[in-house]
Amino acid sequence: MHIKINKKYKKPNETEKKALEALIQILDNCNDDMKPEDIQLNSINGSFEFEKISREIDTIGDLDTCKAMLKAYVKLYIKQRETFAATAKMNLDP
Repeated sequence: MHIKINKKYKKPNETEKKALEALIQILDNCNDDMKPEDIQLNSINGSFEFEKISREIDTIGDLDTCKAMLKAYVKLYIKQRETFAATAKMNLDP
């Protein structure tokens, strides 16, 4: 999915705007000292998915595989931040 520069997006309502701003603030506050326990997931599905993936990661014995997975997650995280920041800064038309 790509952000279409010339597309006229609907203007977010106040609830959506506050949620986006809160998410951007949370992402901006992430740092190198953060542990998985410091991140709160708000859904049971998300928590179960995290536990499932965590168990799979714990069974990996190959360091190169772990490095590749971590690089992919870091890149996805950075892309997510870029997308949210771009969305929040867009000139949104009703």
